[in-house]
Amino acid sequence: MSIKLFERKLKQSLALVFVLGLTTNTHTPVQAQITALEPSLSQRALELNNTVVILPESYDESDGMDYPVLFLMPFTGGTPTDLFNWYFSELYQINTDSQHIVVLPLADTAGKVEDIANPAAVERYENIVIASLASLRSRYKVDSSRIAIAGWSLGGDLAWAMALRNPSIFQGVMIVGSRSINPRPSRVPQVISELASNNVRFFMAMGEEDKRLSDMRSSVDALAAYGVNHRFEIIPNADHGDAFNSYAQREVQELSQQGIEYLFLRD
Repeated sequence: MSIKLFERKLKQSLALVFVLGLTTNTHTPVQAQITALEPSLSQRALELNNTVVILPESYDESDGMDYPVLFLMPFTGGTPTDLFNWYFSELYQINTDSQHIVVLPLADTAGKVEDIANPAAVERYENIVIASLASLRSRYKVDSSRIAIAGWSLGGDLAWAMALRNPSIFQGVMIVGSRSINPRPSRVPQVISELASNNVRFFMAMGEEDKRLSDMRSSVDALAAYGVNHRFEIIPNADHGDAFNSYAQREVQELSQQGIEYLFLRD
C-alpha cells in the first residue's frame, strides 16, 4: 500500500464519519465508528464507556474460558478504528478461532501529535482505558493475565507510556514506529524491573530509515538489560512514513498477527 493510498483511505474514512454526523441525529460518534467496521464485525461490536468493543466470533458465555483483551491506541490524525480496519480486521475475520476481545478506546477522537508530550493527555487516555477494562471485567469473561495494548506512531508512544505507568495491568505491549521514551527516566530501573517480574512481553518494530530508530533501540536495550521478554523487528529500507506501506498489505497484516500471537500465545 503506497503512502498516497494510505492517506486517501484515511481521508475517506474521516469523511465517512463526518457525513454520518451530518445525516443522522441518532448515532453517537462511537456508533458511527461501529458502522465504519466491516458488517460481520459491526454486528458483534458494541459501545462501552466511549469505546468500541468487538467480541470474537467464538465468544461464548458458557464455554468455561476467559478471553484475552487487545487495546488499540490512535495514531496521529487517525482513530483506533482506522488502525484496526487497515491492519487487523481482515485476519481477525479470517481467523475465526481468534480468541481475543478488541477494544478501540476513544474511538470518536483522532490522535493528536501533542498528546504524547502532555502528561494530562496521556492520563486522559489512561483513565479511559482503565475504566473500559473495569467495565469489561464486570460484564464479560476477561482473562486478566492476558491484557495487551498496541499502537502505531503516536499510539505506540501512548502504549509505551501506559505500560510503564501501569506495569501490573498490561501483560503484552505492541509498539510500531514510536520513540518509546520514558517520560520519567529516574524510574526506569524500578519500572522495567517490575515489567520483568510480571513477565510482560513487548513486540516492537521500526523502519530501518526512521529517525526514531535510535530512541527505540535504547528502549529495547533497556528491556534486554533487565530481562524483559521482547521481540524487535527492523523493517528494511523503510522510514516512518512508509514503515508498513513498503510491504504488501497482506504482509503488514501478517506481521501484526505475529505480534498478537507473541503477546498472547505463551508456553
